[in-house]
Amino acid sequence: MSALRHKTLADYQGVRSVTASSSVSYADAVRVSDPSGQPFAAVDGNAYTAWQSSSFHGPQGQWLDVSLDTPRQVDEVTLRLMDDRRVGWPVTRVRITTDAGSVEHEVSNDEPVARLPVAAGITGNVRVTIHDVAANRQTGNVGIAELAIPGVTPRRALRVPGDVEPREDQPPAFSFSRGRCRATPA
Repeated sequence: MSALRHKTLADYQGVRSVTASSSVSYADAVRVSDPSGQPFAAVDGNAYTAWQSSSFHGPQGQWLDVSLDTPRQVDEVTLRLMDDRRVGWPVTRVRITTDAGSVEHEVSNDEPVARLPVAAGITGNVRVTIHDVAANRQTGNVGIAELAIPGVTPRRALRVPGDVEPREDQPPAFSFSRGRCRATPA
């Protein structure tokens, strides 16, 4: 029996993957792992969720990478950075990399949403790399609330195990939790 058949997995539509240099959702997060800060949160269409980095080495060089389901023409992206001192310092410069090349941009927290031109051309990949933060600080982390790529609508669904064989009179049932379960006293 394949081990993957026995697990619940995330299936993506619109993108092949969304990955990051680090994340508060990863098992090796600097502090407690928090699934809400996963890389996909930056492309889910919800400005109230965000990818958050989790690096021992500071914010510079942290990146978020979106692999598209099909290569397409991309001329610009829309970027909304987190502005939350509990996460880290304000980002001041980013690099946007596509298969056609890289372009660096100054960004400001005065404009929460930035439309940023990219190296125009057909690409199968878009990467945002944090280049600088306020006062060139070397501590803290960063977050991207939204990265929108024209013509791309990422979706994510859970694929449940395919090896469930309930009794004939019993329909399959699944229960999901967010990872914290507390036993209730009997």
